[in-house]
Amino acid sequence: MNVRMRTSILLLATATVVHAQDPVRDLLPEGDDADPIGTGDTASLRDVRAPVRVEVPEDPTLGPIAPTVESQRGEVLWAIPGIREVDHAMDVELVDGMAIVDVEMRFISRARVAGEVRYRLPVPEDAVPVSLEVCRGAECRQGIADDRRSNPNTYFDALRARGASARPIARVARLDDALIVHAAPVSRGTPTSVRLRWIARAPSRGGVARIAIPARGNDLRVARADVRVRSVDLVGLAAQGQPYSGAFRREAWEPLDVSGSVRSGGPHAVLETFRCGDARCARARVLAGPRAGRAESFVVLIDASPSTLGPSRGRMHAALAALFASMPAGSTVRVVAFGGRAEVLVADPRAPSEISLTSIARAPNLELGSATRFEAAWQAVRGWGRGHLVVVGDGGLTRSSESTRAFAEAGRRRMRLSVLDLSDREPAPAWHAHATALDGAVVQAGALAHAASRGDATPYDSQRLEEALLPIFAPTVAEVRLRTAGREVDLGTLRAGEELLWEGPIRGATSLRVGGSTIRPRRATASWTGARARAIVGLPTALSAVDPADRAAPSRADCHARGPAQRTSGIAHVEPVAPSEPLACAPLPAPVASEPEPGRGVPAETLLQMLRSRIIPVARGCFRRDRAGRIDYSQRATFAFRLADREVIEAEVEGEIDDALRACLGEAIDRLDVPYFEGEVAVRYPLHTEPGQRPPPIQIERRVLDAVDRVAGDEPTRPR
Repeated sequence: MNVRMRTSILLLATATVVHAQDPVRDLLPEGDDADPIGTGDTASLRDVRAPVRVEVPEDPTLGPIAPTVESQRGEVLWAIPGIREVDHAMDVELVDGMAIVDVEMRFISRARVAGEVRYRLPVPEDAVPVSLEVCRGAECRQGIADDRRSNPNTYFDALRARGASARPIARVARLDDALIVHAAPVSRGTPTSVRLRWIARAPSRGGVARIAIPARGNDLRVARADVRVRSVDLVGLAAQGQPYSGAFRREAWEPLDVSGSVRSGGPHAVLETFRCGDARCARARVLAGPRAGRAESFVVLIDASPSTLGPSRGRMHAALAALFASMPAGSTVRVVAFGGRAEVLVADPRAPSEISLTSIARAPNLELGSATRFEAAWQAVRGWGRGHLVVVGDGGLTRSSESTRAFAEAGRRRMRLSVLDLSDREPAPAWHAHATALDGAVVQAGALAHAASRGDATPYDSQRLEEALLPIFAPTVAEVRLRTAGREVDLGTLRAGEELLWEGPIRGATSLRVGGSTIRPRRATASWTGARARAIVGLPTALSAVDPADRAAPSRADCHARGPAQRTSGIAHVEPVAPSEPLACAPLPAPVASEPEPGRGVPAETLLQMLRSRIIPVARGCFRRDRAGRIDYSQRATFAFRLADREVIEAEVEGEIDDALRACLGEAIDRLDVPYFEGEVAVRYPLHTEPGQRPPPIQIERRVLDAVDRVAGDEPTRPR
């Protein structure tokens, strides 16, 4: 009996591109004679506008604008020909979890006119400038922090007003991944020096405190760096993985890595307070010395989902090699690959040295569905007893009610869970929450795994990767909590060789509890706390070595005064670090973050076709099996899921249905072949079945009934 089943489908797909550069465009048509490449914008192809030139009218009362010599833009130095850097000294001090870096740069000029330098100094992402000094000969000026309430472009106003006749002036501010230093004037016969101090975190991982300073760049007009390293609370100082034995030189195109070993013992805790704007802030740091981990039964869960089809897949071999090499002596390993489904690769416990890396590293090539389902991996390992689960992948996770129950069951069985993220982004927040709840660690080692997997990798690259993995195996030392303003802040679990750091505003009495000990605050005395305070409260971290006398007051209300006439110079009026009003105009408003422009992640037509071809056939089979011949069968279900990174990142089957039908429908989602797109797509896809019509009763004639009776051996039916 064939029973028809009606399916009602509704698709709602929305996408948001986080960083969209272009305005929103619909699907573009194919090319034609007027538009040969199919851009859909024939006007801009025929009519290309020239750059707009802004002409400043001459004002005889203020004199002519000074002609300038064209500057040469290098990767590091931007200045007129004839100016170059002749000395670059760098002093690195590792102290109290921070790196204090003093840089001194000396510039000379062989040009006939004075000039300005713009210097790009790459720094770690959390670096902030602390102090600035500029000297021209024997005349020196100290920099002061720019204030949001005043014009933040005092330096540029001084250049426009005074030019080459200004006293030595300088400015430094953060721009993207570097500190941009401006200094002027640099003239013939008299060197100009800039002394800059910046600070950044040097966190301890695996018993090693380290800071990585990026290379400046390939620029022939800059000098090699003379580097010195020192520390008062670390031992075994090293540079580029080699023991530090004294000052050394480093080329501008070479990065610098400085490290020191943490002393054994602890935990060591410090709670410092200091002023930050109109409030008061605290810095709590707790550090424990290194200790060897204990042997465990490890289960390595390799993410084989489609989202690893990027850099993470190429880093897998090096990461697994470092993971097995870092495991404590006596540990055993089993291996499982998982995606929407799971496949056991090594079922029997083995020593890490007995694992074949060649076969294990190919696990991401398995076709295991378009999702990263922890519940699938858990079903494969739940019968193996207690152990330490280590997920190795790109930090993605498919969120569902089934995964929540799987994590909860793992917690009840006292399993440990750690995550090794090999991507270049932060792992899913859920991994942090579950790893914390299951007494594990989350390690993001994408950059280190990339360095260790290159063809020119050195043993030092592998050593750094193994150091980064040590938190997974480090034993627990203490639980740390901060109490301020009557509330407690959980700082997490302190592990051997690691540190916990908290910075932020406080109110009222503040204390730090480390295990059973209570730490009282002390007033900070370090020279870098001012900069940290400004960074915490979000104040600008720019410094300018200028004073009000450097600026010429505007003589007109429209603020377009140019100052007195100047001689030809090499002062390049480069664009300010922040948008500026000409000269000393009204204070600038605080910058407002602009919303990213919406974009199109994947065409709705493509998504709809994919769902029709992949989900509908599976859903029909699930409903037919669940119907089991029932004529009055009727069910409703809704697929609610999100797509990103070539896979399903969140999935639920909603509706009042039994678990068997829900599981069957859930498998349909994992069969999607998700294309690559930027952004995230949210989909709701409702389905329902309607009961069939009961067939009408059939009237059988008397002669038919008699024939049936004779065949059955009964007497023919007689009418009564």
